[in-house]
Amino acid sequence: MSQDELLEIYQLSIEAITDAGRWPEICQRLGDRTGSLFALVFDFDPVTHTAPNFHMPDHLRVLDNFVEAFVSGASQDEIRSYEAIARNEVGDFRSEAELLGVLSDDEIPPNAFRDSYFAVVGARSRGAARLNDIGPYVDSMSLHFAHGSAEIPMNVRPDIALLGPIIGKALEAGRTFRAMARGYETLLDAFDHLDCGAVICDRAGRIMIENQRFQDMVDDGDAVMRSTGAVSAAVPEERARLLAMVSKAAQPDVRARNLILALARRSGKHPVIVKAAPVRSSTIRPDETLSLLVFVDADDKSRLSADGLAAFGVLSPAEVEVCQFLVEGLQTEEIAERRDTGVETTRAQIKSASAKLLCSSRLDIVRLALSTRPPVRDRKDELSQASDH
Repeated sequence: MSQDELLEIYQLSIEAITDAGRWPEICQRLGDRTGSLFALVFDFDPVTHTAPNFHMPDHLRVLDNFVEAFVSGASQDEIRSYEAIARNEVGDFRSEAELLGVLSDDEIPPNAFRDSYFAVVGARSRGAARLNDIGPYVDSMSLHFAHGSAEIPMNVRPDIALLGPIIGKALEAGRTFRAMARGYETLLDAFDHLDCGAVICDRAGRIMIENQRFQDMVDDGDAVMRSTGAVSAAVPEERARLLAMVSKAAQPDVRARNLILALARRSGKHPVIVKAAPVRSSTIRPDETLSLLVFVDADDKSRLSADGLAAFGVLSPAEVEVCQFLVEGLQTEEIAERRDTGVETTRAQIKSASAKLLCSSRLDIVRLALSTRPPVRDRKDELSQASDH
């Protein structure tokens, strides 16, 4: 294999760490460059006998049924061969006969699964190399040939010795990348459930992560906006104040309680309250401290809820409903009208709820409701807001 061909496969392997769609091409190139029919690259779990990540050239889709059977659980006949790969030295390509310790292909133990797919692709022999020496998986590369193992080209072993380490590292790094991506997606999903806008940005306001509620605020365009990838205020006069607070949050020894402002709206409604907090890590240099910005919309009615009061389990359904209207700012007469009940009945329910919650006034009920409401949007809230638009 020429140096250019090796570098080409190296480059594809590096790209496959973040783009699994590169693996079919890598397998195709490996087959072409080694004089084999095709190459397979996969990680084998010796405990479950499965292959969570299995890669092959695109033209081998005729083997989909065999691959599905192998990925979900290798047959007993196959397990013997893959346990032999696990015992082999890393990067040492061996024919199946050598792996199983027999002198020729004719002495390889019967394997109905292998023989079945050999018949489909016209293969007569195969060999493999282990690509890693640590981890829960046996990362492997397998080559299939149209001739017996005695005729495997001489260049295969040194070529695999050169290619094995980079392909093995690509498999391992790919698993790590996918795990990190899943963790990042989980973080974003959790971020989206906050009932306020939230952004993580650098000291210049350049946004690194933002949640769905912030995106909704940007789409609304009343208080906040996104300008060339950075957080900004919709009202021009407020932009310098917001950026100054973001920059201040990134400074060493800043006190988070001082990082709060009311951001005016274009519509003239109640301002949006913005709270900033520094985000620091031992792995981030001091001059790269980030800022967490939280945007609270005072006119967002979905944030007014008596859910926390209901969680105490002491109120009747009617009392919870009355408390919900209190939190929304309704007077006794308005609550009675909304619920189609008498004013005295409503007063009695407010008094009963106050006693059960150990509150001395309706204002105390509102305070308790606001302090016990979890700052999380549930799916019902998101769907209702979407329908309102």
